[in-house]
Amino acid sequence: MVEHQLLLRGGLEVGGSSPSGPAAWSGSSVESVERNGLEGAGSTPARTAKLYAITRADLSPGMRVAQVGHALIAWVLAHGAPPENLVVLQVPDLAALSALAERLDGDVVRFHEPDLDGALTAVAAGPELWRALSSLPLLR
Repeated sequence: MVEHQLLLRGGLEVGGSSPSGPAAWSGSSVESVERNGLEGAGSTPARTAKLYAITRADLSPGMRVAQVGHALIAWVLAHGAPPENLVVLQVPDLAALSALAERLDGDVVRFHEPDLDGALTAVAAGPELWRALSSLPLLR
């Protein structure tokens, strides 16, 4: 399977593999870059499937909520209906979020906030990445 990275106006970057690929975005302002497929870190049983959002603790509380919302909406637009459970996690800062996003393999959405000079502010990840995210603290 081919992995796609989609860049949309407004700072949205969607990475991951999907059967619909970039064709599902017809009519949108999208650039597509194809890369070799990467396998996820495993899967979790459907009864505990969770969608994960990770943001930076160094942002203000209101900014964190907005960035999580942006990343989650982008994940749903790219992948369809989300799992019923949502987990919101945090990392200390931009460096930690960037490093985490680079390490994650699988269906990941990265959101770059245009009002912060395009800085990475949130990541949304599918249920298959639960092991890679299990050590992160919940958002406070």
